[in-house]
Amino acid sequence: MNITSQRFIGIDILRLFSIVAIVHFHAHETTFFLDHLAPGLTYSLNAVLEHYSRFMAFSGFTIIVLTFFLTGLSNSSEKQTLKLLALLWLGFLALALVEAEADQIFYFEWDIYPFLLVSFTVIFFLRHKPRFFLLVALLLTPLLFLPVWQWLEPTLSSDFLRAMLVGDCNKPGGGGWPILPWISLPVLFYSVGRHYTKSQHFRDFMSKLRPAEITIWVILLAFSIPWLGAFYPVPIGPGFNCFVHRRPSIELWSHLIWIIFFTRISLCSSINQWLGRQPWAIFIARMHWSRHFGVCYLLHFLWIACGTLLTPLFLKSPLAYDLMFISIFPATEFTSRIFFAIWRTFKRSAQR
Repeated sequence: MNITSQRFIGIDILRLFSIVAIVHFHAHETTFFLDHLAPGLTYSLNAVLEHYSRFMAFSGFTIIVLTFFLTGLSNSSEKQTLKLLALLWLGFLALALVEAEADQIFYFEWDIYPFLLVSFTVIFFLRHKPRFFLLVALLLTPLLFLPVWQWLEPTLSSDFLRAMLVGDCNKPGGGGWPILPWISLPVLFYSVGRHYTKSQHFRDFMSKLRPAEITIWVILLAFSIPWLGAFYPVPIGPGFNCFVHRRPSIELWSHLIWIIFFTRISLCSSINQWLGRQPWAIFIARMHWSRHFGVCYLLHFLWIACGTLLTPLFLKSPLAYDLMFISIFPATEFTSRIFFAIWRTFKRSAQR
């Protein structure tokens, strides 16, 4: 079967470009826990990559947008959704294990996995009520234009509620993926994906770009240019989350609009078919980082955890840290392929 009939390759490419920056930040924060490039890495590959990652510091939003849009497209069964929730619990436990200090077994922190658990649970219960789901999406989306943390944070005395609802910026490393306003992104883009799946008219419209639409995109993208790079000064360690998740709405939307644009053109049949003829694009689409993104995202934390055991070496040898970082991607890909090969063998044996 032609790969373009199975995937939107542009989305795979956009997600891969985004995850490079995310893994770079994860590795540096977990290994060194510094808001600036670690001593000794100034003349390393990571020093070069730091500029790219800083510019792409909004990539977490990209991953959320694409994940929930694709989830809306997938029309997964309740059984598949429950399996996904189980995977998210594993991810939550793995991250808690990775971030634990020497005298701890687990370290609980509100971050991406608790946020995803809440988001998928909301979708799980609302998806069979499409009109109500659409109403919730319409009510939540305006929150992305408002600094809700400024209003709610002074009213929350509980550290846990503050971290969960608006982010706790009173402690290093806190402030990641609070429910408000970010629950708006999963609900909004899941609903768009569901509408794409259910509406033939919408699919036909999105299959090509028309002159009037191109004009609108040019105006919107041009308007965003003055704010591009607003995420670049981001601290690359414990201060990352509070910086990224509390940007002014004009800065947020000036970057979100590019994510939406690249996702939109990925739906054009001519662009998808062109990418389906490019060997490099086919290679990306067939990677497990594309086909099993959730599993690879979980596995990369385990490889980073292994790398932190060599932190004293990395402080002395920038090359060793470069090699560790580079190895995360193929090691995760290889581990995922082994995992699924074993899983398929187990399933075949169980069916006999």
